[in-house]
Amino acid sequence: MGIRIPRPVLENDETQEFRVIANHLKGDRKIIGRLTVTDKRVIFNASRFYFLTHGNSFEIDRSSITGLQVRPPGWEAMKQHGLVALKRPQIEIRYGGKMVYVAVRHPHDVVNRLNGGGE
Repeated sequence: MGIRIPRPVLENDETQEFRVIANHLKGDRKIIGRLTVTDKRVIFNASRFYFLTHGNSFEIDRSSITGLQVRPPGWEAMKQHGLVALKRPQIEIRYGGKMVYVAVRHPHDVVNRLNGGGE
C-alpha cells in the first residue's frame, strides 16, 4: 500500500497544468504530499498520514506570488529545513508577505512553469 494523497478540488473554470510528488519543508519537518499547479493556484496536499498528524496543506493564488527562487542544497539549507535539504534543492515561493519551501525532483522545471514557461 502506497502513500495516500488526496487530489485537490478544482474550480469549474480551473485547469490543472501538472502535479508532482513534493516535500513541504516547514522548519526541520518534511511533509510529504502532492504539489499541483493549475492556471490559477499552486496547491500542496499533505499525504493522509500528515493530514491526520496536523501536517499542513496550502493553496497559493498564482497572481499573489511575488517571487520564486531555487535554493541550493547543502549544510546551511539543512540547518533550516532538515535532512532533505542537504541533498535536494528547495523552491522558495514568496507571496503576501509569506514564504513556503518545497522540494521536488526537478525544481527548475516547476519554477519555469510557474513563471509562465512551458514544460
